[in-house]
Amino acid sequence: MTLDRNRAPAARRPLAELLGGIGGSRSAGRDADEVFDVLRTAVLDHRLPPGTQLKEQALADAFGCNRAVVRAALARLESVRLVEHRPNRGVFVATPSMAEARDIFAARRVIENAVIEALCAAPPPGAVAALRQLVAREQASYRAGRAAEGLHLSVEFHRLLARLAGNSVLRDFLEELLGRTPLVVLSFTTLDAHNCALDEHSAIVDAIERGEAGTAVRLMSTHIRHLEQRVAGSAASAEQGKR
Repeated sequence: MTLDRNRAPAARRPLAELLGGIGGSRSAGRDADEVFDVLRTAVLDHRLPPGTQLKEQALADAFGCNRAVVRAALARLESVRLVEHRPNRGVFVATPSMAEARDIFAARRVIENAVIEALCAAPPPGAVAALRQLVAREQASYRAGRAAEGLHLSVEFHRLLARLAGNSVLRDFLEELLGRTPLVVLSFTTLDAHNCALDEHSAIVDAIERGEAGTAVRLMSTHIRHLEQRVAGSAASAEQGKR
């Protein structure tokens, strides 16, 4: 069960505003790749919350393009499960189920443990420094109240681990899961509910720096399990509140 508070504000705000005021001023319009990128970012930044309807004509007007371009972009978003087509209703930002959330977190544990093992086996020069710099930016964002930016950097921490590990297959598998994680998180919780994980990121980096692969893997598994528990707890509370 998703939280209705994630949906209501979007319905009352102009689409161009939700998309960051992009407007349709460019005479040549925008192509499907650009529309896809803007919409994907807006979904992952929570400017288009779960359950928001995406109407073709409104999007075409906002982007200054035709509806065929919008349809192509929406088809790509559906292929990565960020939007869903509801028969006789239209296209909406996806609202993942708790079962889907559990599947995503389970898959992430398997893949990210392998990422950690690969990274600890052969860390590239500057890996630890790059990770610490990103964690510092993440912490600063949350502490300054920039929760959307903090969530983006939290996901980027896991992307950086995969890039540093140097295994392109693991990186590609993880990218799909990370692309869907913010939508799962925001379907069941609020943006400011995740800064409690900051120390966990730091602890993972500490273990990598010491070359303790087993410890780093255990910390990563615990970290992802804690995120899953927070999401499940929020979903259960929302369900009880409706009874």
